[in-house]
Amino acid sequence: MKDGDIDNAISAILEMLSNRLDEKGRGIFISSHEILGIVAEEYAEFTKAVEDNDVAGQRSELIDIAVAAILGVVARSTGKMDW
Repeated sequence: MKDGDIDNAISAILEMLSNRLDEKGRGIFISSHEILGIVAEEYAEFTKAVEDNDVAGQRSELIDIAVAAILGVVARSTGKMDW
């Protein structure tokens, strides 16, 4: 790992997080099952990128997984989820 690699990864995740918030708004997940569904979907897309040896796709899907996880953590922390 080179100097700045982690900073670059975090910057890419924050950029995607900002894009997702702009695109979908600041609503929260309504349940743990919704969080699971989103994370599982992103994981399946990452799996496909690995099977296809799509390095750029793998990076993109890992960023999507990170964004989904962050949004899930925020949703769980609000105390406003139904279940």
